[in-house]
Amino acid sequence: MERSSQIKVEVECTGLLHIEGLGKNGYVEVKEGATIEDLLQRLNVARDHQKFVTTFINGEEKSRFTSLHENDKVTLLLPIGGG
Repeated sequence: MERSSQIKVEVECTGLLHIEGLGKNGYVEVKEGATIEDLLQRLNVARDHQKFVTTFINGEEKSRFTSLHENDKVTLLLPIGGG
């Protein structure tokens, strides 16, 4: 049985976004080839809410379908609206 490789990414949440599945050190392991969408699922972000989360990898805004790589820094932002 072949075991899939894991990679480690650093995750930071800003704004009002609070994620229960995120450890204190901010690092999360996902399988190699995982996307931001996979990461959001791993962190138990409801599928209906995922479309509202703005995502950055290493400081650049990316789509939920972008692949993650070892030691990427992922920033998750939930924009606030109102007026």
